[in-house]
Amino acid sequence: MGNSYFITRISSSRPNGIENIDHPPPHVNRRAVDDYRANVEHRVENALSVACANGHLEIVELLMKRDNLLVNSHGDYGCSPFYSACQRGRTEVVRFMIKDSRVDVNNKTLGGVTPLIIACNNERIEVIKILLDDERVDVNARDVNGRYALSESIELKKNEIIEIFAQAKISNPKKYECFSIE
Repeated sequence: MGNSYFITRISSSRPNGIENIDHPPPHVNRRAVDDYRANVEHRVENALSVACANGHLEIVELLMKRDNLLVNSHGDYGCSPFYSACQRGRTEVVRFMIKDSRVDVNNKTLGGVTPLIIACNNERIEVIKILLDDERVDVNARDVNGRYALSESIELKKNEIIEIFAQAKISNPKKYECFSIE
């Protein structure tokens, strides 16, 4: 069960056999078992990223059952699985993952982009609403260029997103006290 085979099965939404990824194949020698187990978590984290990006909620649910899963790992894709789901507008995956306290809803990419920033930039309206409803989401977070989640929406006059932020500010002014919506 090589990594590419594993990721291919996740990408194609055929989760058969995923439940058994912790068990090395019978032909693996004793010394190789430790190496195998060391690589399992890396594959699971990559699988979670792929499942999130592709919106495979059933697979995400299965993988998230693992206690030792590094759910905020940037893995091979440069961003967290949660970020991938927000970026692609995978509403059901975002709704499921945000309930898990292990998920860092403000986990930034190397460019400082948060899930809220990317959701706004990509006009993922339902994802934005889900994120703004969560108390943990930092609406005042900035990327490495000093831009807020709402910056591009204001510049490009994306009125629907601006209105969502304005309504969120009305319902929770303390959370938005440092954030100016003109």
